[in-house]
Amino acid sequence: MKFLMIFLTLAVLSPVLQAGSPCLIKKNPSVNLWSIHQNGSMLTTSYTSLTAVVDQLTSLRASGVCSAPVAGSGSCSIKKGTNQIWYVMLGGEQVSGAFTSLDSAIAQMQSLTAAQVCAAAVTSPCQITKMDGNNLWQIFQAGGLLTSTYSNFEAAKSQLQSLKERAVCRSIPDARCTLKKRENQNLWFVEQDGKALTSLSTSINEAVATFKGILSSNVCLLSLTASCELKKRENAQLWYVQIGGAPISTNFTQMTSAIGELKALKSEGVCHDYVRQRCKVVKNPNSNLWSVHVGGTSISGTSYTNISSATSAYKTLVESKLCEDVRFQSPCLVTKHSNSNLWSVDQDGQHLGPTFTNMNSAKALLTELSDANVCNKNLQPGCQLVKRSGANLWYLTQEGEPLSSLYTNINAATQELAVLYRDGVCKRGECEIRQDRFGGVSIIREGYRLGNAENLDGAISGLSDLLNRNSCDLPQNSKVCSIRHSHGRFYLLDNQRPLGASDNYNELVGLRTRLQQLGYCTSFNPNEIIGDGYSHGPGEYNGPRTNTILEFIDDSIVAPLPPTISH
Repeated sequence: MKFLMIFLTLAVLSPVLQAGSPCLIKKNPSVNLWSIHQNGSMLTTSYTSLTAVVDQLTSLRASGVCSAPVAGSGSCSIKKGTNQIWYVMLGGEQVSGAFTSLDSAIAQMQSLTAAQVCAAAVTSPCQITKMDGNNLWQIFQAGGLLTSTYSNFEAAKSQLQSLKERAVCRSIPDARCTLKKRENQNLWFVEQDGKALTSLSTSINEAVATFKGILSSNVCLLSLTASCELKKRENAQLWYVQIGGAPISTNFTQMTSAIGELKALKSEGVCHDYVRQRCKVVKNPNSNLWSVHVGGTSISGTSYTNISSATSAYKTLVESKLCEDVRFQSPCLVTKHSNSNLWSVDQDGQHLGPTFTNMNSAKALLTELSDANVCNKNLQPGCQLVKRSGANLWYLTQEGEPLSSLYTNINAATQELAVLYRDGVCKRGECEIRQDRFGGVSIIREGYRLGNAENLDGAISGLSDLLNRNSCDLPQNSKVCSIRHSHGRFYLLDNQRPLGASDNYNELVGLRTRLQQLGYCTSFNPNEIIGDGYSHGPGEYNGPRTNTILEFIDDSIVAPLPPTISH
């Protein structure tokens, strides 16, 4: 009977009542009075206690008058007022009285959340901020101050962790941090979103330890630009490490010491362990002196008097992950000097090794450099046997240039050609044409791009040239070439893999004929065109078509085109 009277009273108070819709508790902004609202209208009388109104809301839900709050609406959060005063907010409005401690406000919020007064606690990230000009820290949430002021960073960090555990703050932050060194001073600190987060440390090890604690506690995330790099001071035999483009270490008189510091920083997780630049062994064009370059700039400083020392330094840089791996290196060529029996090893058109009086010495150096991944032996060009016009003399060429001395016997030249392939001076392998998802067409040999072209016509010309230069063999598996239609275009395929595309059917017929003449396409079935049955494009083919070709496009080739190789 009592319940019936309450229900009738509520019905009189709220003629627009819709049973089952969510109810919200609202506080009078001027005094400590609370009431329950539904659908924007006041549903109950006012209560002088938040606990009492929560009990009433629970009763209304049990009776089916009110439903639980909708997820994502009616969330609770903590707001700090002036001085040491905190409030609980519901849906952006104050729902609690004033508390003189943050912990009390949090306890009230947790109680309201447990009673489903709040849909859920707000979990936007919180951020520790260091006050400008002094060693004081505060915690902010959604741009507003949340906590008192702390006189040391560790106290602020501990409070942040506590706030996360009590679901006041989201566990994963948005802020990004970087380890920094004050310019021209041996002082280090952690920077957060462009502002100092910690006080200054006189030791990089101390700063690193602090930074590790910050990252492991999820105070902030490691900056996306915090990559470690080895650098050399201009005009001085001094090396240092930089993070995110700014020096982080002191100067070192030995490159290996700077590398050790860099590896230590990476192992501590204060910078990213990825590489952006290419390393090269470079020979001084006017002397037998070598250096190692990173990103086009010398990193080794004083030149080495022999290439083996430079190669050793290069290997150290690669093993320390300061350079891209062998996939990004160009091949090296044993080169015969014009009009003389002198040889050298070249890379990117420049002499890499000293000059030798016999080809075997140059071959040995090529092997040493390839084994050290200075050169990409997977991209070595092929070699050819050539007869001198008008004379019974033979010689070997690579990339169209003379490679060997003259031979008076073709068998001797043939044997030498076999040795050059065996020793890796020349390379040949099965080559395939592949279309990629970006519209280009590449020539692939054993997983490596030898070259690329804008279209299939250019790729066929490139393959023909590579076959003529003895750099490629035709694939041993038979390739059935066919033409199919998909998404408004015609595609030429070998064994269901796209080679290229065109709006013109007849153009692809001509390209397929060229591939047959090369021996690339071993057979084809002109009746294989299947699909949607409508005509499209300037080609005259009116047979069936398909819409399923795009799924076959090869995106599995991971070896990139080296920066200087193109056929």
